Amino acid sequence: MPSAAHQLRDPVTGPSLSLAPIERHQTRPAAPAEPLRNVLLAALPHEEQVALERSLEWMVLQSDTLLHEPGAPIEHVYFPEGALVAFSLDGYDEPLTVGDDGLVGVSALLSAPCSPGSAVVRIPGPAARIGTDALIRARSELPALHAVLEAHVHDCLLQLARSATCSRFHHTRPRLAALLLRLREQAGTSRLPLTHERLARILGVARRASVTDAMAVFRAQELIEISRGEVVIRDADGLAELACPCHERLPSRVA
Repeated sequence: MPSAAHQLRDPVTGPSLSLAPIERHQTRPAAPAEPLRNVLLAALPHEEQVALERSLEWMVLQSDTLLHEPGAPIEHVYFPEGALVAFSLDGYDEPLTVGDDGLVGVSALLSAPCSPGSAVVRIPGPAARIGTDALIRARSELPALHAVLEAHVHDCLLQLARSATCSRFHHTRPRLAALLLRLREQAGTSRLPLTHERLARILGVARRASVTDAMAVFRAQELIEISRGEVVIRDADGLAELACPCHERLPSRVA
């Protein structure tokens, strides 16, 4: 990792994106006795968690940190525990988001030498990092880890396929309701520091105004609160009634 962060600029919002994560820890930022929040790590039996822990480096990821750069080698894989990371192939749309429910760097599990797109932190929070080579070795040695990672790859592909179908057949408002619920689950919080522009990019809609209009409807129904750069979900059950059925069919990513 270079001593100075490699800087890129977000094509829409403008601020620089930092390639270097900060606030590294030898142990989890949360109390070590607390259960693991990351679904993949928590699914492992205790003995495999202990074996993998030796290779994990804990850190707090900050907003706009660039974890993977298009065309660059995937040197590390990240397991978020409160952070939310968005993946983009074209530098604009962000069809895949990862939080407590998965890992960042799934292409490395398919023996891809380089990242096909960018992975950028959208909600700050803790994460565990492991070297790609170390994870590949651990996968060959730990049978439960191997099964969990295979299930995760399958479910990521399924989410991308469903996202494409959803964007083709469902309107913006039910899609946005489903997205807010998904992000709430992935980040583990009802307070989402995301702008309308960012939500439009994750949805893959060209008109930010359509997201703004839908958010106004949700606020009028007291389902959410909106402040500058932040959305707070107040009634998840109410949003679920408006969400497209894709939300109910999202996989758990763990077999």
